[in-house]
Amino acid sequence: MARNRAVLVRGNADRAVVELARGGRAAASPRDDWMPAQHSTATLDWLAAFPFTVFIEVTGLGAVRFCHGSPLNDTELLTPSTTPERLAGIRPLFAEPVLASGHSHIQFDRTVAGLRNVNPGSVGLPYHDGVPGTAYWALFGPGVQLWRTGYDPAAAIAGCHRAGDPAAERTAGLLTAPPTIAEVTAHAESLVFSD
Repeated sequence: MARNRAVLVRGNADRAVVELARGGRAAASPRDDWMPAQHSTATLDWLAAFPFTVFIEVTGLGAVRFCHGSPLNDTELLTPSTTPERLAGIRPLFAEPVLASGHSHIQFDRTVAGLRNVNPGSVGLPYHDGVPGTAYWALFGPGVQLWRTGYDPAAAIAGCHRAGDPAAERTAGLLTAPPTIAEVTAHAESLVFSD
C-alpha cells in the first residue's frame, strides 16, 4: 500500500516568527511586528515543534537528509556554486548521501565529491531565470524530479496586500522581477549565512 505523508522542517522564517512572538528576537522592521500577530498560540506551538533536520528513507532513492539551510544552520546558503571545501565542512554532520536543502530559493540538483545536494527551489518566493509566475518544487522517489508550476503572480501580490503585509510591495517586486540565479548565487556565496 502506498503512503504519502508530509514532514515539515523548520526554516529561518518559522524560527523567526516564534522568536519574535516569544521575546527571543527584537523586531527590526514593520513586518517583524506584523508577523506574530498573524499566528495563534497554537500555530506558534506547532511551528516551534518543527524539527531542524529530518532523515527519511525515500523508496528508490535511499537515505535523504532534509533541512532548510544546511545541517549546520538554517541560515546557511548552499547554491549551485558552493565550493567542495565548504560542502566538505558540513559533510561530517550527516551520514546520508543525499542532502535536500533550501533557503537560497534556487532550484538545483548537483553532486560534488559523492554528495548529492538538491534544492527544490521555492514556491512562494522563487529566484530564477524563468518567467514571473513560476513556482519551483521537487518530488523525491524513486529519483529526484525537479518541477515547475505556473501561477498568477498578480493574485499572489493581491493576497499580500489583502493580508496587510507591510512587505507587500517588496514581495511584489521580487515576484514580478525576481533576481537571476547568477545574482543570487554571487550574493549568497559572498555571505554564506543570511537570516
